[in-house]
Amino acid sequence: MASLALTFGDIYTQVSDFLRYSSPTGDTLTLVKDIVKRAYRRFLYPVHPESGLLHTWSFLRRKGRLSTKINEYRYQLPTDFVTMLTSPKMVAGENLLNPEYIDIAKFNGFRTKSTDGDVPQFYCVDIGEYHKEFGQLHELKFWKTPNLVYNYEYEYVFEPQAPENSTDFLVGGVRASEVILAMSLAEAEQQEDEDSGVQATRASKLLLAYMAWDKAYAMNAFGPGWDDARQEDRPVTEETNGS
Repeated sequence: MASLALTFGDIYTQVSDFLRYSSPTGDTLTLVKDIVKRAYRRFLYPVHPESGLLHTWSFLRRKGRLSTKINEYRYQLPTDFVTMLTSPKMVAGENLLNPEYIDIAKFNGFRTKSTDGDVPQFYCVDIGEYHKEFGQLHELKFWKTPNLVYNYEYEYVFEPQAPENSTDFLVGGVRASEVILAMSLAEAEQQEDEDSGVQATRASKLLLAYMAWDKAYAMNAFGPGWDDARQEDRPVTEETNGS
């Protein structure tokens, strides 16, 4: 069954029409695609104008699994990792205490005092290596250092892949695609007029309405404060600065 959601091609075609480009190719096609990608980035990590907090879309929630190795305390997180939503929890059947989140400064202090192996009591998320294909990577670190193989599950915010083909769907479904279209037209409007106008006003209203709907949906689906595990709703990767 065909989806009602707009594809990457649907959106950049409407941007092209708005800018009065007929069947864009070459540099013009690159331009309209870039406009949509800029709007997409802004859509993925919106900041609420009143609270000033980063909104976490419910559809950017993904599950991860991790198995420890004996005497290894550092573990690379998935390449699409943005920030933690829930602390690592032992899988069913492993009746041990789950590690608690601490910041990097406290973690380094514990590591200075002891590197003994045992059941992990605390964890932190730190900056990992940079990879030109995946970008900035992140690591999860345990204290105490695992003395056995322990299996954990956790949830995290993931970063969607950039759209490339005209048939690619963007994340979020039908409602999200309409908001992304509106934000793309607002980007095009600003590029053409170097000012915000009708399209920007419409995009802002749609985005705020969708954020409110998504927050209500997430509270109903996952419970009140479902994203509180992001350590006080902090901005993306703020875990890494030890604040």
